[in-house]
Amino acid sequence: MNSTSKSSMGRLTVNLDAVVANWRVLAQLGRGADCAAVVKANAYGLGVAPIAKALNDSGCTAFFVATAAEGVELRGAIGGGASIYVLNGYQAIESDLFGRHALMPVINSCDQLHQWFLKGQPDAYAVMADTGMSRLGMSAEELLGQLKSLRADGRLAPHLLLSHLACADEPAHELNYVQLQRFQTVVAEAKALQPALKCSFASTAGIYLGSSWHFDLLRPGIALYGGSPDPTQPLALNRVVELQLPILQVRTLKETASVGYGAAQTLPAGAVLATVCGGYADGLLRSLSGRTFGYLGGVRVPMVGRVSMDYCVFDISNAIEKLGFNAVNEMGAVEILGEHQSVDELAISSGTLAYEVLTSLGNRYARVYQHSGVAL
Repeated sequence: MNSTSKSSMGRLTVNLDAVVANWRVLAQLGRGADCAAVVKANAYGLGVAPIAKALNDSGCTAFFVATAAEGVELRGAIGGGASIYVLNGYQAIESDLFGRHALMPVINSCDQLHQWFLKGQPDAYAVMADTGMSRLGMSAEELLGQLKSLRADGRLAPHLLLSHLACADEPAHELNYVQLQRFQTVVAEAKALQPALKCSFASTAGIYLGSSWHFDLLRPGIALYGGSPDPTQPLALNRVVELQLPILQVRTLKETASVGYGAAQTLPAGAVLATVCGGYADGLLRSLSGRTFGYLGGVRVPMVGRVSMDYCVFDISNAIEKLGFNAVNEMGAVEILGEHQSVDELAISSGTLAYEVLTSLGNRYARVYQHSGVAL
């Protein structure tokens, strides 16, 4: 028994309405705080232009990216009006990008702040306080010292103060409360110097810690795309992503045989195998080998053998038995993400997080964006 598919491209479908609906859910949790959107890394691998435009059209007016280059791309997608913050901060070599595209750096060090002012009277900018992440940001002493100097010199002060939680995906972790206390102290002293200063502390996991962590501006990322910071604790959000991998070939084993590289798994005679187009070059991590499932017509089919660069194999014997070969042949694709398997569930099978699953999705898929029920 053999068959081949009509298309050799995987299909990745992104529901823009679901992204917007998730943003609204998160905004409501903020109870008065404004809600931005983190769209760095190409909107977590799903396509920054269509996603940011849908969010901006729905009322989101603040976005966070990692690099100035990402900010330039984002500005081209959404035009003027919205605020775009660059989390990497300011690098002098990128000076022209910030002014030309109205990007705002999140200043992470005294040196960056000095360089920012060397470019002339600066536009709006933000500052990052390190309250326990030990990654980016100024210490409380450094930051407050800089604010005092800016005030004394009559220079433009930042309009936004940020910090970042290290353990927000573990709600009971002591550091969440330590960082909160530290940030509250910095905020109080900073606002004594600059009463109009806005503050932002909570990304997705921080939002769910509660209102004490919310401050003025929320910065959700993974939740916009339907994922959870902890895949074992899924959030009540809308499904954003569907991934269908086309079946390239179906074969019935005539005798006991091994499957894939390393002969890591052996199946008996009579097993029906489907080779699909999609491998670790497409974001199906090698750690999925023998640990996950796909779905054919709602029937769960196990992955067998190792994931290779371009292909993986599923034992579809159960689907053939329940649905019949003709029905399976008409379907032509195995569902990896969608109605039957969430990004968090795939993350668990991969031994990782939804962040890595989404940002690893490759560029070889046919990408379809759905908005108001219409494929764009």
